[in-house]
Amino acid sequence: MHVRNDPEKGLDLLIEFLKEFFPLPAIPRSSHESKKVIKDLGLGYEKIHSCPNDCMLYWELNEHQQSCHVCGRSRWVSNDPEHSVDGDGDTVRKRPAKVLRYFPLIPRLQRIFMSSKTSDDMVWHVVGRTNDGRLRHPRRCSCMEIFLMQDIQIFACEPRKMLGLWAFLDGFNPFKIFKYFYSTWPVVLIPYNLPPWIGMKQPSFILSMIIPGDKGPGNDIDIYLQPLIKELKQLWVGVETFDASVRKNFQLRAVLLWTINDFPAYANLSSWSTKGNLRCVELLPATRIDILLMLKYLQFTYGKGMKSDLKKSKSTSTSVKRRHQEPNVDIDNDADEVEEDESHVAILWKKRSIFFELPYWEHNLLRHNLDLMHIEKNICENIVGTILNVDGKSKDNLKSRLDLVEMGIRRELHPEYLSNGNTRLPPASFSMSNAEKDLFCHVLRNIKVPYAYSSNISKAVNAKERKLQGLKSHDYHILLHDLFPIALRSSMSKQVTLAIS
Repeated sequence: MHVRNDPEKGLDLLIEFLKEFFPLPAIPRSSHESKKVIKDLGLGYEKIHSCPNDCMLYWELNEHQQSCHVCGRSRWVSNDPEHSVDGDGDTVRKRPAKVLRYFPLIPRLQRIFMSSKTSDDMVWHVVGRTNDGRLRHPRRCSCMEIFLMQDIQIFACEPRKMLGLWAFLDGFNPFKIFKYFYSTWPVVLIPYNLPPWIGMKQPSFILSMIIPGDKGPGNDIDIYLQPLIKELKQLWVGVETFDASVRKNFQLRAVLLWTINDFPAYANLSSWSTKGNLRCVELLPATRIDILLMLKYLQFTYGKGMKSDLKKSKSTSTSVKRRHQEPNVDIDNDADEVEEDESHVAILWKKRSIFFELPYWEHNLLRHNLDLMHIEKNICENIVGTILNVDGKSKDNLKSRLDLVEMGIRRELHPEYLSNGNTRLPPASFSMSNAEKDLFCHVLRNIKVPYAYSSNISKAVNAKERKLQGLKSHDYHILLHDLFPIALRSSMSKQVTLAIS
């Protein structure tokens, strides 16, 4: 079948093909009839038009607007009305500039309780969980106790009435193979009531929305979260739901416990600026910042007993700024200084997060979680790029060596200026020769792992260019914890291998 840019025609041809081989089964006659069958299952979604500049949604009161009331951008690809007339005199429906696809949450949660098997799994966190005092499930964490201690005692007596949700948000490029830049942001909800061996599998994930765009929504992500927040407010009050396991109705209530995201998305969701001197919100009072002049990165040091000072370097005209803050504020400090610090911290809050519209969000102890696998992937990529000295990926370069000179440490690694005008970088303890790099790549190229342990890492090894490419987060996790000690055994010293792995 040669069908391009017409999925309905392709489905019609597939249905005709199936009816030739299976004449007796009741196969829909066309794609239109198949959509009618799927619609009864409650698997539909809503198309909500949005401003291409992420200013607003054409939703609820703004549903019939033709242009953005913030930036004035047209709702449609062109500035013509919603319906226009083509050259043949036929009416053609205009194409919206940007469309949010929203999957209603409440029907999907209610469908879980329509089956007695899945309904029984929704009370596992209270009935089936091993209660030995160990933190095996989020039900044991102090964040959950906040909901049980307050005005939510009904949750404790009827466990199926409370449904805890995690929200996972991140962007990816679905057209990466075509080298076309695009950023799609899916929002996925995970019910925590289920057992871990069920809840962490893909069939249990609930797709809430798909945010399209040439770039990520950034701090304007709150605009797209409005439909989800509205349903979460309804679920906080309660929605009548039929439970197939006990064959009666009950009031289903659900809460959003926290979000899971990487560090850039943490800034968009929490509204805290993760750029600049005070990017760490948890250890803000006890943070010392050293600005690396050459790499333009910030180095953070945490500790007690730090004193405020500002040191200037004598080797260059540029200064190394070091901001030290006391972990505990002295009550005798001048009031003006305290007000100045508070105003400086207030600037780092870019907006009021839309999650605070939820009545319980301000009482939540842990609102946003960092995706450790994503962070581990970034760290492992930097390690691989550094030890293999991949061009553009290595963190051991002239600029980092000049920062060592500026800080006055590791003199054996300071760059050497030769008589011919070139600069030589002395090899570090983790530096490998070309032969050692070839040996490292050879080990990974021929390594074999058990089935479903990881992807085929050997295919990601580019022995000719001495680099790894195309690995996923789980592959980097396996590489860092299990394969590095084996692959680096013959290429590096034992001390360096232990430090890396």
